[in-house]
Amino acid sequence: MHTQAMEKVEGGKLLVIKVDFGDKIEKVDITGDFFAHPEESIKEIEKRLAGIKKDFDEKEIAEELQKVIAEKGYQLIGLDAAAIARVLKKAVDQK
Repeated sequence: MHTQAMEKVEGGKLLVIKVDFGDKIEKVDITGDFFAHPEESIKEIEKRLAGIKKDFDEKEIAEELQKVIAEKGYQLIGLDAAAIARVLKKAVDQK
């Protein structure tokens, strides 16, 4: 299944997540008018989300993403791990 969700996150930045999934997340595409440094940090986050179960716990995924962001020293401006997890959940939960 292919779905997408979008949200204006705190600060007014647009976050769009497109997702392909079956029982598990197969592919995630994160776009919007936020900033990320280094640029490849978003691709790394997308890779980390691939393979998780579609009925994931939003809070757990947000915490896991936050660890990755902190460990790698990624700088996200206009979004955070919680927003990514929340919008991903919206996309997966669409019928």
